[in-house]
Amino acid sequence: MFLSMCKNITNLSLCSVLVLLGLSSLIYLASYHKELQAVGCINRASDLANFFPSTLDQIKAYEAQIKTQTETGLAQILAIPAQDRTFTNTVLSFDRLKLAVSNLANSIEVLKYLSPDDTLRNQAQNTSLALSSYFNEQFTLNKNLYLAFLDFYNQTHKIQKLNVSERYFLQEVMEGFKRSGFDLPPHQFAQLKKLVQEIEVLSQQYLTNQAQDQASIVVNPTELAGLPHDFVGKLVPDAQGNLVISCDTNNYILVVSYAHCASLRERIYRAYTHKAYPQNEQILVQLIAKRDELAQLLGFSSYAQLDLSDQMVKSPQLAQTFLYDLLATVKPKAQQEFEELTKSLPVGVTLVNGKIEPWDLPFVKNSYKLKNLAIDDNLVAEFFPQEHTIKKLLEIYEKFFSLRFEAKKISGLWSPEVQVLAAYDVKTNNLLGYFLLDLAPRPNKFAHTGAQMTVIPAVVPNELLANDQNAGCPLVSVIMANFPRGIGNKPALMNYEQVRTFFHEFGHAMHALFSRTQLASTAGTSVKTDFVEMPSQMLELWLAEPDILCQISKHYQTGASLSAELIDKLVALQKFDTGDTISRQLGLSLLTLELYGPGASKDFTILRAQICQKTQPYINYDPQNRGLSNFLHIAVSHYGAKYYGYLWSRVFASDIFAHIKHKGLCDPLVGSDYINKVLSKGGSCAPGDLLHDFLGRAPNQEAFKKELGV
Repeated sequence: MFLSMCKNITNLSLCSVLVLLGLSSLIYLASYHKELQAVGCINRASDLANFFPSTLDQIKAYEAQIKTQTETGLAQILAIPAQDRTFTNTVLSFDRLKLAVSNLANSIEVLKYLSPDDTLRNQAQNTSLALSSYFNEQFTLNKNLYLAFLDFYNQTHKIQKLNVSERYFLQEVMEGFKRSGFDLPPHQFAQLKKLVQEIEVLSQQYLTNQAQDQASIVVNPTELAGLPHDFVGKLVPDAQGNLVISCDTNNYILVVSYAHCASLRERIYRAYTHKAYPQNEQILVQLIAKRDELAQLLGFSSYAQLDLSDQMVKSPQLAQTFLYDLLATVKPKAQQEFEELTKSLPVGVTLVNGKIEPWDLPFVKNSYKLKNLAIDDNLVAEFFPQEHTIKKLLEIYEKFFSLRFEAKKISGLWSPEVQVLAAYDVKTNNLLGYFLLDLAPRPNKFAHTGAQMTVIPAVVPNELLANDQNAGCPLVSVIMANFPRGIGNKPALMNYEQVRTFFHEFGHAMHALFSRTQLASTAGTSVKTDFVEMPSQMLELWLAEPDILCQISKHYQTGASLSAELIDKLVALQKFDTGDTISRQLGLSLLTLELYGPGASKDFTILRAQICQKTQPYINYDPQNRGLSNFLHIAVSHYGAKYYGYLWSRVFASDIFAHIKHKGLCDPLVGSDYINKVLSKGGSCAPGDLLHDFLGRAPNQEAFKKELGV
């Protein structure tokens, strides 16, 4: 997952410029070259600690500076006479003004998700919300700014002189303005502004509730049969001698996969699927109603119609067609998997009405893997000690992308656990960017399994693009995860899925690192939401390659790599339950489209039951499941109804990967071609054009279907 509340300027009415996380810290100056000398461009790793606020006073000072720069910059843009407007003094100036203020806002945003200091984190949360409202007023819903753009856009002779990426961007912006409702009567526009602010407040509160929920269950030691000894050993007893298990994602997956006690599996399932309930379910009810009202106000039949209108897929109807076609493809395999899994059920599991309970399915899958595939996820994890595995993964990136990573020891960041890597171009030794890795779980930390956040993008002034592809401001990217810590003398170990998560999130970071766009608003991951997951999912696919698995594995005790036999089993495992896994994603994708379909009120229970029957009919529907309270994609603006984008972009990822593998999986020449034709372009042109340019043809689903084993 890439973390950004608003990646794309074209969706102006639905997101705040505050969280355009693809923006930089450059101070607006008229000269492009001077931008590179600006104090906000971080060229030394030691400057990173000073970039992120460390006190309440610093956060307040950043807020004041943001407002001063915003008002000064806007006044300069709006003062230009209509006939004197140019791309540089209007469109580019607006882009650079956002650069000037978003760096500070982004640094506060990081603390909101990651600071271990309650006071600082809460202040960051409050300031982010206040600035979001402020930016909505000053940027997103500023009618005078729209009129300034319109003055330039109406001068056809000037538009014709723009280059292809400039025209594409301007067209996207103007279409975004149209969706923002600037042609509404004043009283309706005022209503729209109020709705946008209310939606942002609800979205932020949903995320806060999710992060702060510290759900746990109390268990008797006699219930822990089947769970790894290391896991049991770290549990803390209460006064009565019972043990407490926190319901974070890692613990939840472990318990429902390994615990022999069916009642324990059900209890942690209940607790996990009730996280942030009922408050977030109440928020979701309001979000759906207000987003539907917003869509109606803007002339759309539903929020899904509005939300998808600027995406690759264009409409919820086409998205549903794609999803149902894919469901028809994978459904037979999912049914075959269920029949195979249930031929010989483990002790303590029984089918109810011929179907399996949702808290039993992970346990049944894991038992099947242990018995028939001889794969124990915990034993496999012993071959992936975090320090070694990440080091080897980075070496793969270094070879394919012609990079050199260098660890930097930096003190003074929000947590001493944060690791800093600097990335350099091997050929020129130029600094390309910094990666800040915050990988260990903490109370109140961002709760998702993993995410990447671009804080300062790699923006390149136009005059330098043709002469020096490494010129520009170095990227600053944060990669956050909640991987298990080490226990006693045992180092932190990553299971296979956690290795995949790191590869995925670092894939987003690579997208951001190699951005070579003139405009910050189109840099790196600032692309269509249904394309943004393509580069990250493409790199995940490397982990099904035997050579790659051999390279990155090393048993934490013996030092041995994964055996050829175990690698073969892991590769085969990639197709083990693809039918059910894709069916589950299809269910979530269809659910988000339905929830944001026509109508302000939805019955969650009925919709979930209907979609469960369509996508996973072999699972007993659980009406008590409140997982919508813990499904962040549905609340944040950059996903909303667009969860289908994971599967949509996964098709492209498979096609790209097959093309790269055919030419040479670790060939730096292929890597260079991929950088130049895809990653470097960011959102400066249509994703379909990038795919066609790299593949030499239109993309298709053949590679994807082959990987699924269908």
